[in-house]
Amino acid sequence: MQCFYRFFTLHFLAVYWLFFLAVSVILLDFSCYYSRRKLPIPTDLNDVIDTFLKERFLSRSDSGKLSITNLGAILFAKDLYDYPNLNAKAVRVIRYKAKSRVDAISESEFHQGYAVMFDELVRYIHGLQSQFEEIRIGRESVGAFPDFVIREALANALVHQDLLDRSVNPMVELFPGSIEFSNPGKLLVDISRTIDTTPVCRNEMLAHSLRMLRILDGHSFNFDRIEAGLALLHEPSSLVKTDEFHTRIILTHRDRFSSFTEEEALRTVYFYCCYGFVNLDEKMGNAYFRKRFGLGEKDAPVISRLLSKALQENRIKLSSDSTGVKNRFHLPYWA
Repeated sequence: MQCFYRFFTLHFLAVYWLFFLAVSVILLDFSCYYSRRKLPIPTDLNDVIDTFLKERFLSRSDSGKLSITNLGAILFAKDLYDYPNLNAKAVRVIRYKAKSRVDAISESEFHQGYAVMFDELVRYIHGLQSQFEEIRIGRESVGAFPDFVIREALANALVHQDLLDRSVNPMVELFPGSIEFSNPGKLLVDISRTIDTTPVCRNEMLAHSLRMLRILDGHSFNFDRIEAGLALLHEPSSLVKTDEFHTRIILTHRDRFSSFTEEEALRTVYFYCCYGFVNLDEKMGNAYFRKRFGLGEKDAPVISRLLSKALQENRIKLSSDSTGVKNRFHLPYWA
């Protein structure tokens, strides 16, 4: 009888593990965890389960029953529609023919877990974005925004969204010359302080997991990296809009400084001043801002007028070590 009981128990456990393995294989792409961390996939299912329990992708009840957590699902789900409380977290990507939202050319929805589909989604957005001709040695068609800028804006929208709000999906909208990344949830810091303020995150466990999975950079903040990428291309600084329910990050392509609106130029002066104050040990004078806009020394008067306007509007202020018009250095208004 004792042998039978032992056999029955072992048989039941074997069936249970096989059943759980089958469910996991159907619902979760657990191999994604190991590939993103550049680790070999364990041959023993128990090792996988132990890791996923430790990372809180799975939970175990007092009775020993294993369940997939919301964190595990939103990261590794093969299909978020398998989870009724998460299907509104799929990412919608819409491309429009013109500047308005009236005429959509295409619409797609990415409803895998974020870790599973993130790289594919970045490639998809990069492929859809407006193209322009850039002359290097020869002529080549390149995207207006590089992958790493798209990655940072997308990651920001995913990690800072209000996960309890199921009224709207995270969205990426592509217009001629611009891309908008939006998510449910109000921005939790002042829009003017996105670069210098430590981010306030609604979803710390999600943020931790995305850093561990090499989707978020653990050494800097999204808005710093977005500004750094836009500066390399001499594009306007990102425009952030927020209300009680939504946040949008808007990237706009300009092929030359003369195409900037005055507001875009002033916003860029301010945010690049913030970026320099926080990240760079440089004197932020006329040459510093000329470099940001891709301008030469002959354009110094243009930048001087722009800096004067920014000073008048109290977006920036003069550094204490400024010594005359030609040696003016600048700081953000709050420094």
